[in-house]
Amino acid sequence: MPRAGILRISAFGDSFTYGAQVPLAETWEKRITGLSPSIELLNYGVGAYGLDQAYLRYDQVGINYHPAVVFIGYMSENIARDVNVFRPFYSSMYGSAIFTKPRFQVKDDQLVLLRNPLASLEDYENFLRNDTEVLPELGKNDYHYQMNCNPGWLDFSPSVRLGKLFWAHLRKNLLHPIFKLDGMYEVNSEAYEVTLRIFDAFYRKILENGAVPIILVFPDVNDQERSRKGKIRRYTPLLEYFRFKGYRFIDTLEALEAYKASHSTADFSVGGWGHYSPLGNAIIGEYILNKLKGWDFLDASKLNQAAQLERRRLAVERR
Repeated sequence: MPRAGILRISAFGDSFTYGAQVPLAETWEKRITGLSPSIELLNYGVGAYGLDQAYLRYDQVGINYHPAVVFIGYMSENIARDVNVFRPFYSSMYGSAIFTKPRFQVKDDQLVLLRNPLASLEDYENFLRNDTEVLPELGKNDYHYQMNCNPGWLDFSPSVRLGKLFWAHLRKNLLHPIFKLDGMYEVNSEAYEVTLRIFDAFYRKILENGAVPIILVFPDVNDQERSRKGKIRRYTPLLEYFRFKGYRFIDTLEALEAYKASHSTADFSVGGWGHYSPLGNAIIGEYILNKLKGWDFLDASKLNQAAQLERRRLAVERR
Protein backbone atom coordinates (compact mmCIF):
# COMPACT_ATOMS: atom_id res chain seq x y z
CA MET A 1 0.00 0.00 0.00
CA PRO A 2 1.21 3.57 -0.62
CA ARG A 3 2.51 5.65 2.27
CA ALA A 4 0.11 7.94 4.09
CA GLY A 5 -0.59 11.11 2.16
CA ILE A 6 0.45 9.58 -1.19
CA LEU A 7 -2.01 9.22 -4.07
CA ARG A 8 -0.96 6.22 -6.14
CA ILE A 9 -2.06 6.17 -9.78
CA SER A 10 -1.44 3.53 -12.44
CA ALA A 11 -1.48 4.32 -16.16
CA PHE A 12 -2.15 1.68 -18.84
CA GLY A 13 -2.00 2.20 -22.58
CA ASP A 14 0.30 2.38 -25.59
CA SER A 15 3.40 4.45 -26.42
CA PHE A 16 1.54 7.73 -25.83
CA THR A 17 0.97 6.56 -22.27
CA TYR A 18 4.50 5.24 -21.99
CA GLY A 19 5.98 8.55 -23.18
CA ALA A 20 7.98 7.23 -26.13
CA GLN A 21 10.92 9.13 -27.64
CA VAL A 22 11.53 11.44 -24.69
CA PRO A 23 13.61 10.85 -21.55
CA LEU A 24 11.74 9.45 -18.57
CA ALA A 25 12.00 12.78 -16.75
CA GLU A 26 10.10 14.51 -19.58
CA THR A 27 7.05 12.25 -19.82
CA TRP A 28 3.64 13.62 -18.84
CA GLU A 29 3.65 11.25 -15.85
CA LYS A 30 6.84 12.80 -14.48
CA ARG A 31 5.43 16.26 -15.16
CA ILE A 32 2.50 15.42 -12.90
CA THR A 33 4.61 14.00 -10.07
CA GLY A 34 7.07 16.87 -10.36
CA LEU A 35 4.32 19.43 -9.87
CA SER A 36 2.58 17.40 -7.18
CA PRO A 37 4.98 15.24 -5.11
CA SER A 38 2.04 13.73 -3.22
CA ILE A 39 1.21 11.76 -6.39
CA GLU A 40 2.98 8.51 -7.24
CA LEU A 41 2.33 7.49 -10.85
CA LEU A 42 3.16 3.98 -12.07
CA ASN A 43 3.60 3.77 -15.85
CA TYR A 44 2.41 0.53 -17.49
CA GLY A 45 2.32 1.90 -21.04
CA VAL A 46 3.76 -0.34 -23.78
CA GLY A 47 4.61 0.80 -27.30
CA ALA A 48 2.29 -0.47 -30.08
CA TYR A 49 -0.30 -1.81 -27.62
CA GLY A 50 -3.97 -1.77 -28.47
CA LEU A 51 -6.65 -0.99 -25.91
CA ASP A 52 -7.25 -4.74 -25.73
CA GLN A 53 -3.68 -5.45 -24.64
CA ALA A 54 -3.75 -2.60 -22.11
CA TYR A 55 -6.91 -4.10 -20.62
CA LEU A 56 -5.43 -7.61 -20.49
CA ARG A 57 -2.29 -6.29 -18.83
CA TYR A 58 -4.35 -4.45 -16.25
CA ASP A 59 -6.31 -7.64 -15.59
CA GLN A 60 -3.03 -9.43 -14.85
CA VAL A 61 -1.11 -6.88 -12.77
CA GLY A 62 -3.38 -3.88 -12.20
CA ILE A 63 -4.06 -4.47 -8.52
CA ASN A 64 -0.50 -5.39 -7.53
CA TYR A 65 0.31 -2.01 -5.97
CA HIS A 66 -3.22 -0.99 -4.96
CA PRO A 67 -3.64 2.22 -6.98
CA ALA A 68 -6.45 4.55 -5.98
CA VAL A 69 -6.81 5.83 -9.56
CA VAL A 70 -6.23 4.02 -12.84
CA PHE A 71 -5.73 5.87 -16.11
CA ILE A 72 -6.98 4.11 -19.24
CA GLY A 73 -4.73 5.61 -21.90
CA TYR A 74 -6.14 5.63 -25.43
CA MET A 75 -4.61 7.22 -28.52
CA SER A 76 -7.24 7.93 -31.17
CA GLU A 77 -5.73 5.56 -33.77
CA ASN A 78 -5.90 2.63 -31.34
CA ILE A 79 -9.35 1.67 -32.62
CA ALA A 80 -7.68 0.07 -35.64
CA ARG A 81 -5.42 -2.04 -33.40
CA ASP A 82 -8.35 -3.64 -31.62
CA VAL A 83 -9.22 -5.76 -34.68
CA ASN A 84 -5.62 -6.65 -35.47
CA VAL A 85 -3.75 -9.89 -34.71
CA PHE A 86 -0.49 -9.56 -36.65
CA ARG A 87 0.79 -6.00 -36.91
CA PRO A 88 2.37 -6.25 -40.41
CA PHE A 89 -1.14 -6.95 -41.75
CA TYR A 90 -2.07 -3.49 -40.50
CA SER A 91 0.81 -1.48 -41.93
CA SER A 92 4.14 -2.00 -43.65
CA MET A 93 5.57 0.36 -41.04
CA TYR A 94 5.44 -2.62 -38.68
CA GLY A 95 7.32 -4.97 -41.00
CA SER A 96 9.78 -5.98 -38.28
CA ALA A 97 7.06 -6.67 -35.68
CA ILE A 98 7.07 -10.46 -35.64
CA PHE A 99 4.82 -11.06 -32.63
CA THR A 100 1.10 -11.72 -32.75
CA LYS A 101 -1.46 -10.56 -30.21
CA PRO A 102 -4.81 -11.62 -28.80
CA ARG A 103 -7.94 -9.67 -29.69
CA PHE A 104 -11.58 -9.51 -28.69
CA GLN A 105 -14.72 -10.10 -30.69
CA VAL A 106 -18.27 -9.20 -29.68
CA LYS A 107 -20.74 -12.07 -29.76
CA ASP A 108 -24.26 -11.74 -28.35
CA ASP A 109 -23.20 -8.32 -26.98
CA GLN A 110 -20.44 -9.96 -24.92
CA LEU A 111 -16.69 -9.69 -25.25
CA VAL A 112 -15.08 -12.95 -26.33
CA LEU A 113 -11.30 -13.23 -26.11
CA LEU A 114 -9.46 -14.80 -29.04
CA ARG A 115 -6.20 -16.05 -27.61
CA ASN A 116 -2.82 -15.15 -29.02
CA PRO A 117 -2.43 -17.52 -32.01
CA LEU A 118 1.36 -17.72 -31.62
CA ALA A 119 1.93 -18.13 -27.92
CA SER A 120 5.03 -20.34 -27.70
CA LEU A 121 8.50 -20.73 -29.15
CA GLU A 122 7.29 -23.81 -31.00
CA ASP A 123 4.54 -21.75 -32.65
CA TYR A 124 7.10 -19.30 -33.99
CA GLU A 125 9.42 -22.05 -35.18
CA ASN A 126 6.51 -23.48 -37.13
CA PHE A 127 5.78 -19.99 -38.48
CA LEU A 128 9.34 -19.73 -39.81
CA ARG A 129 9.11 -23.11 -41.49
CA ASN A 130 5.58 -22.79 -42.85
CA ASP A 131 4.86 -19.09 -43.23
CA THR A 132 2.66 -19.50 -46.34
CA GLU A 133 0.35 -21.78 -44.35
CA VAL A 134 0.45 -19.89 -41.04
CA LEU A 135 -0.16 -16.38 -42.40
CA PRO A 136 -3.69 -17.12 -43.72
CA GLU A 137 -4.51 -18.74 -40.37
CA LEU A 138 -3.40 -15.60 -38.56
CA GLY A 139 -5.48 -13.56 -40.98
CA LYS A 140 -8.75 -15.34 -40.25
CA ASN A 141 -9.42 -13.04 -37.28
CA ASP A 142 -7.52 -10.00 -38.50
CA TYR A 143 -9.58 -7.20 -40.05
CA HIS A 144 -6.61 -5.77 -41.90
CA TYR A 145 -5.69 -9.09 -43.50
CA GLN A 146 -9.27 -9.52 -44.67
CA MET A 147 -9.32 -6.03 -46.17
CA ASN A 148 -5.89 -6.23 -47.83
CA CYS A 149 -4.93 -7.49 -51.27
CA ASN A 150 -3.37 -10.84 -50.38
CA PRO A 151 -1.27 -13.04 -52.71
CA GLY A 152 -3.01 -15.54 -54.99
CA TRP A 153 -2.07 -18.06 -57.64
CA LEU A 154 -3.44 -15.85 -60.46
CA ASP A 155 -1.32 -12.86 -59.50
CA PHE A 156 0.82 -13.32 -62.62
CA SER A 157 -1.99 -11.56 -64.48
CA PRO A 158 -1.83 -7.73 -64.38
CA SER A 159 -5.62 -7.53 -64.73
CA VAL A 160 -6.10 -9.85 -61.75
CA ARG A 161 -3.72 -7.80 -59.64
CA LEU A 162 -5.47 -4.57 -60.62
CA GLY A 163 -8.89 -6.06 -59.87
CA LYS A 164 -7.74 -7.27 -56.47
CA LEU A 165 -6.33 -3.85 -55.60
CA PHE A 166 -9.59 -2.20 -56.58
CA TRP A 167 -11.69 -4.67 -54.59
CA ALA A 168 -9.43 -4.30 -51.52
CA HIS A 169 -9.75 -0.51 -51.70
CA LEU A 170 -13.53 -0.81 -52.03
CA ARG A 171 -13.84 -3.13 -49.02
CA LYS A 172 -11.57 -1.12 -46.72
CA ASN A 173 -12.78 2.37 -47.58
CA LEU A 174 -16.42 1.97 -48.56
CA LEU A 175 -17.91 -1.39 -47.55
CA HIS A 176 -16.26 -2.09 -44.17
CA PRO A 177 -14.31 1.00 -43.10
CA ILE A 178 -13.02 1.81 -39.62
CA PHE A 179 -12.77 5.48 -40.59
CA LYS A 180 -15.18 7.24 -42.91
CA LEU A 181 -13.93 9.10 -45.97
CA ASP A 182 -13.96 12.33 -43.96
CA GLY A 183 -11.75 10.69 -41.31
CA MET A 184 -14.48 10.22 -38.68
CA TYR A 185 -14.93 6.98 -36.78
CA GLU A 186 -17.38 4.63 -38.49
CA VAL A 187 -19.75 3.78 -35.64
CA ASN A 188 -21.14 0.76 -37.50
CA SER A 189 -17.74 -0.90 -37.79
CA GLU A 190 -16.66 -3.96 -35.86
CA ALA A 191 -13.65 -2.01 -34.61
CA TYR A 192 -15.85 0.64 -33.00
CA GLU A 193 -18.13 -1.93 -31.36
CA VAL A 194 -15.20 -3.93 -30.01
CA THR A 195 -13.52 -0.79 -28.68
CA LEU A 196 -16.66 0.32 -26.84
CA ARG A 197 -17.05 -3.08 -25.20
CA ILE A 198 -13.41 -3.09 -24.11
CA PHE A 199 -13.86 0.34 -22.52
CA ASP A 200 -16.96 -0.93 -20.71
CA ALA A 201 -15.14 -3.99 -19.35
CA PHE A 202 -11.99 -2.04 -18.48
CA TYR A 203 -13.89 0.69 -16.64
CA ARG A 204 -15.95 -1.80 -14.64
CA LYS A 205 -12.95 -3.97 -13.78
CA ILE A 206 -11.15 -0.99 -12.24
CA LEU A 207 -14.22 -0.18 -10.15
CA GLU A 208 -14.48 -3.80 -9.04
CA ASN A 209 -10.90 -3.56 -7.80
CA GLY A 210 -11.71 -0.50 -5.69
CA ALA A 211 -10.06 2.23 -7.78
CA VAL A 212 -11.41 5.19 -9.74
CA PRO A 213 -11.09 4.81 -13.53
CA ILE A 214 -10.26 7.82 -15.69
CA ILE A 215 -10.04 7.54 -19.47
CA LEU A 216 -7.30 9.62 -21.10
CA VAL A 217 -7.79 10.29 -24.81
CA PHE A 218 -4.58 11.25 -26.62
CA PRO A 219 -4.70 12.93 -30.04
CA ASP A 220 -2.25 12.03 -32.77
CA VAL A 221 -0.87 14.54 -35.28
CA ASN A 222 -3.87 13.95 -37.55
CA ASP A 223 -6.22 15.02 -34.76
CA GLN A 224 -4.18 18.11 -34.01
CA GLU A 225 -4.18 19.16 -37.66
CA ARG A 226 -7.94 18.61 -37.91
CA SER A 227 -8.43 20.82 -34.87
CA ARG A 228 -6.37 23.63 -36.39
CA LYS A 229 -8.55 23.45 -39.52
CA GLY A 230 -11.73 23.71 -37.45
CA LYS A 231 -12.79 20.14 -38.17
CA ILE A 232 -14.75 18.02 -35.73
CA ARG A 233 -12.79 15.46 -33.76
CA ARG A 234 -12.78 12.14 -35.59
CA TYR A 235 -13.31 10.37 -32.27
CA THR A 236 -16.32 12.52 -31.35
CA PRO A 237 -18.65 9.47 -31.27
CA LEU A 238 -16.43 7.93 -28.63
CA LEU A 239 -16.58 11.05 -26.44
CA GLU A 240 -20.37 11.11 -26.85
CA TYR A 241 -20.50 7.51 -25.71
CA PHE A 242 -18.44 8.33 -22.61
CA ARG A 243 -20.83 11.16 -21.78
CA PHE A 244 -23.84 8.91 -22.32
CA LYS A 245 -22.37 6.28 -19.98
CA GLY A 246 -21.26 8.88 -17.46
CA TYR A 247 -17.63 7.76 -17.67
CA ARG A 248 -15.00 10.12 -16.33
CA PHE A 249 -12.60 11.07 -19.11
CA ILE A 250 -10.04 13.68 -20.14
CA ASP A 251 -9.65 14.72 -23.78
CA THR A 252 -6.05 15.93 -23.84
CA LEU A 253 -6.49 17.58 -27.23
CA GLU A 254 -8.11 20.39 -25.24
CA ALA A 255 -4.78 20.95 -23.50
CA LEU A 256 -2.90 21.35 -26.78
CA GLU A 257 -5.64 23.46 -28.36
CA ALA A 258 -5.08 26.13 -25.73
CA TYR A 259 -1.55 26.67 -27.10
CA LYS A 260 -2.13 26.34 -30.85
CA ALA A 261 -1.93 30.09 -31.41
CA SER A 262 1.62 30.20 -30.06
CA HIS A 263 2.95 26.79 -31.10
CA SER A 264 2.86 24.61 -34.19
CA THR A 265 1.87 20.95 -34.24
CA ALA A 266 5.55 20.16 -34.76
CA ASP A 267 6.35 21.85 -31.44
CA PHE A 268 4.17 19.30 -29.65
CA SER A 269 5.59 16.26 -31.44
CA VAL A 270 8.86 14.37 -31.75
CA GLY A 271 9.95 11.80 -34.33
CA GLY A 272 7.94 10.36 -37.17
CA TRP A 273 5.28 8.72 -35.03
CA GLY A 274 3.85 11.90 -33.58
CA HIS A 275 4.73 11.09 -29.99
CA TYR A 276 4.65 14.11 -27.71
CA SER A 277 7.70 16.30 -27.33
CA PRO A 278 8.86 17.47 -23.89
CA LEU A 279 6.66 20.55 -24.43
CA GLY A 280 3.64 18.45 -25.43
CA ASN A 281 4.13 16.15 -22.45
CA ALA A 282 4.47 19.13 -20.09
CA ILE A 283 1.25 20.73 -21.33
CA ILE A 284 -0.70 17.47 -21.16
CA GLY A 285 0.67 16.51 -17.75
CA GLU A 286 -0.27 19.87 -16.23
CA TYR A 287 -3.73 19.66 -17.80
CA ILE A 288 -4.36 16.19 -16.34
CA LEU A 289 -3.16 17.34 -12.91
CA ASN A 290 -5.51 20.32 -12.99
CA LYS A 291 -8.40 17.99 -13.83
CA LEU A 292 -7.54 15.83 -10.82
CA LYS A 293 -7.47 18.90 -8.62
CA GLY A 294 -10.77 20.11 -10.08
CA TRP A 295 -12.39 16.82 -9.10
CA ASP A 296 -10.78 17.18 -5.65
CA PHE A 297 -9.09 13.81 -6.14
CA LEU A 298 -5.97 14.74 -4.23
CA ASP A 299 -8.16 14.45 -1.12
CA ALA A 300 -8.29 10.73 -0.21
CA SER A 301 -11.71 10.96 1.40
CA LYS A 302 -13.21 12.69 -1.66
CA LEU A 303 -11.61 10.12 -3.92
CA ASN A 304 -13.00 7.21 -1.90
CA GLN A 305 -16.40 8.81 -1.98
CA ALA A 306 -16.20 9.19 -5.75
CA ALA A 307 -15.30 5.50 -6.13
CA GLN A 308 -18.24 4.43 -3.98
CA LEU A 309 -20.67 6.64 -5.88
CA GLU A 310 -19.44 5.35 -9.24
CA ARG A 311 -19.78 1.72 -8.17
CA ARG A 312 -23.28 2.39 -6.94
CA ARG A 313 -24.24 4.24 -10.11
CA LEU A 314 -23.06 1.40 -12.36
CA ALA A 315 -24.16 -1.39 -9.99
CA VAL A 316 -20.61 -2.72 -9.62
CA GLU A 317 -19.70 -4.90 -6.66
CA ARG A 318 -16.23 -4.42 -5.20
CA ARG A 319 -14.15 -7.57 -5.07
